[in-house]
Amino acid sequence: MPRTKSLRIAIIGAGRVGSALAHLFRKNGHSIDSVVSRTTKSARRLARAVRSRQSSSTVSDLPQSVDCIVLATPDEAIGAVVTQLSALPDLSFKGLTVFHTSGSLTSDLLIPLEQKGATVFALHPVQTFPKRVSAVSQIPDMTGIWYGYEGSMKARPVARRIVRELGGKIVFVPKEEKILYHLACVFASNYPVVILAAAESIVQEAGLRSLEPFEKLIEASVRNAQKLGPAAALTGPLVRGSETILRRHLDELGKKRPDLLPLYKALGLFGLGIAARQGALSDDDVNRLRGVFLKEP
Repeated sequence: MPRTKSLRIAIIGAGRVGSALAHLFRKNGHSIDSVVSRTTKSARRLARAVRSRQSSSTVSDLPQSVDCIVLATPDEAIGAVVTQLSALPDLSFKGLTVFHTSGSLTSDLLIPLEQKGATVFALHPVQTFPKRVSAVSQIPDMTGIWYGYEGSMKARPVARRIVRELGGKIVFVPKEEKILYHLACVFASNYPVVILAAAESIVQEAGLRSLEPFEKLIEASVRNAQKLGPAAALTGPLVRGSETILRRHLDELGKKRPDLLPLYKALGLFGLGIAARQGALSDDDVNRLRGVFLKEP
């Protein structure tokens, strides 16, 4: 990829990730030369928003001028798009950079393009992309994020430059551990939301309207986990070894929200292991509390 001041970029996939990256590239002074999406409507919508010169629902319409192609399609579509790209007779692969944004799939999917001379890798933005948040509104949350890189040593300098142009930081993910990396992303992003949804349902069961009174508690817990580490940030009846409170929790859930019992028990058992490794509880306390969680209702 030529070291020009402004990258000439084609975005394939006008969903939430592709749209956010298109806006971020443009905000940082780069040109979106083409937007390709599954439908003409979605391609045109993003193209207008980022002032792209061209939009299409067909990969074959890609202009020859691009020097970087971002594959932001669903995982299931990447292979087919790569096949279409590799068949383009007029696309200049030498000097071309192509990366996909999948957090779970490796850069091996892009080998057909590498064999034609392109620089290829996987580059996954470590961020969440909710449906109700517009791409423009997403930009502040994209500033300074990490990008998970998986690919060859040779392609690393190119990826570093792109991440730098996006205002982010890069973390190198071993190819054989890519799915574990993605699991970590899911646990860090999706499952805290699931737990907050469970907390909200209990709050409503208690007659309160929302999680608003708990916002500072949530923020402090996340901040402490980031600053001190999750183990050191763990508090509450589990760390104190309060068997009575834990039994009351389980009894109340059994009566009013039995659907949440498996979640509470699973989290409690995992948290118990953390407390044990931290030395917060004696072996006798650990065994006693484990029995509380494993007891059948």
